[in-house]
Amino acid sequence: MTEQTDTEQNVNAASKKERLVLDEYGAEYTLIKKLNSGGQGVVWTTNHHNTLVKTSNQKDQQKRKRWSDHIRWILRQDLEGFSIASPKALITKPVPGYVMELMDGLHALEKDMQRNLDALSNGEGLQGFLNTGGLRRRLLLLSELAGTLARLHGKGLAYGDLSPSNVYVSESIGDSRLWLIDCDNICTNERAGWEHLYTPGYGAPEVVRGESGVNSLTDAWSFAVIAYQLLTSNHPLIGELVDEGGDFDGIEDFDDLSPEELQDKAFSGEIPWICDPEDDRNAAEGGIPMRMVASPQMQTLFHRTFEQGRNSAWDRPTMAEWRSAIDEADALTMDCHNSECRSTFIRSKNCPFCDSETSIDNHLLMTALVYADDPELDRSLLKMGYGRVVNMDETITFKRIPAGTPVHHDSEDVFQVRLTHEGMALKVVPGQQITIKANDNAREITQGFTLPQHKKQRRKYFIHLTTDTSPDDVVTHPVWAFIW
Repeated sequence: MTEQTDTEQNVNAASKKERLVLDEYGAEYTLIKKLNSGGQGVVWTTNHHNTLVKTSNQKDQQKRKRWSDHIRWILRQDLEGFSIASPKALITKPVPGYVMELMDGLHALEKDMQRNLDALSNGEGLQGFLNTGGLRRRLLLLSELAGTLARLHGKGLAYGDLSPSNVYVSESIGDSRLWLIDCDNICTNERAGWEHLYTPGYGAPEVVRGESGVNSLTDAWSFAVIAYQLLTSNHPLIGELVDEGGDFDGIEDFDDLSPEELQDKAFSGEIPWICDPEDDRNAAEGGIPMRMVASPQMQTLFHRTFEQGRNSAWDRPTMAEWRSAIDEADALTMDCHNSECRSTFIRSKNCPFCDSETSIDNHLLMTALVYADDPELDRSLLKMGYGRVVNMDETITFKRIPAGTPVHHDSEDVFQVRLTHEGMALKVVPGQQITIKANDNAREITQGFTLPQHKKQRRKYFIHLTTDTSPDDVVTHPVWAFIW
């Protein structure tokens, strides 16, 4: 029989009929169901709507006090507007803890990941991948997670113990809401020591080895592990060498090590990752190849993290880099119109999941340009290297700055495009103004315009997002180009 923690024993002792705890303001909470447990405590649902409680399971009184003091410090941090279930009040009786709020309709990301793995092991192929939202939803969730961590790091804070059990996502695959819970490890960047808490498989190598506290770079490692696992259904460090053992150039005889010891070596950074271009002995079988679910830019970031960044934290990509790369990939995500596939994939001539050829009639590619009225330039339209795919029956809002750039999410909405079998419809956001140019004709638009499907002539159109400028200024503004 599993031995109960001090938390469970004390909480149960408080009332045989109800497990009650009290916060610092005298409010009572009935602990209903255990959601998650870890090295520092247990997270419970309560009888209060959208309210969770975490209770400490520390046995050492000094550590308990230190933990409570740290929660008080987090309470003083300005986390308003973050997708983080931050502490709202301290639990004082019968054990230390804190109260946090969480929206309805969310569950742990690890539940979706396990559902996908179960489908693979049951011979259902990619059905589990599709049933948990496919590639598009995964990119949206990872963008949200990267954005939250980037903002946190921008305040000089680190999350600390990032894992799929602490990331909560929408139960509905039609939604991509994401929240971080269990945030008592949030700390200043860098906090040395603090028992080097981490979730096995997700801690950065230097944290696993006990050489570093948590910081933005250890968060970046944990994020990359989650991202790779979510996209490919493989752990980036667990391949054949870890699963089966073998000789590693005489440095270590892995034949004599247990699976647990091999994993420990992988998690502490002693074994190359499964896609190392210089050593493929830890390559993985099964799962989804990285090239099918990650853009070239994302693949580069994975290589940087798990190769140079394995033993040099400073070489790891930042969360801002991750978010830009993920946003750029999401902007180019296409729908497969094969009724037996229905996958989403990053723009390609063929669906990588079923090899069906894509049709120009099922999507519209918008290309980002910059107009510059500068006599020193040999041309006025410059490519930015970014694009946006509008899929059939999809409405996309275009911002002034394209996805893939660091300031995309902070830029203003300018217009929307909807593509249907009848044609393309553009609607200008109230208060905005654009200029449409085709051939030598220009037309100012303040509301919207349409292009019927039957009038497609492979003509180039340019949408100029003009702004007010001084006559003495060099005129520059964003432009979106497409062919109709």
